[in-house]
Amino acid sequence: MMFTFVFLFLALFLILVLETMSMYRDRHEMMLKQTALLEEIRDSVKEVSEDA
Repeated sequence: MMFTFVFLFLALFLILVLETMSMYRDRHEMMLKQTALLEEIRDSVKEVSEDA
C-alpha cells in the first residue's frame, strides 16, 4: 500500500514537472515570435524615418 502511494506521488510530481516545462517552452517560443515581429516593426519604422 505504501509503495502505491509513493508511486502515485512520484508520478503526479513528474507529470507536474513535465507540464511546467512544456508551458515554459511554449512561452519561450511565443516570446521569440514576438521579438521577431518587434524587430521587423523597428526596422520598418527606421526605414520610413530615414526616407523622410
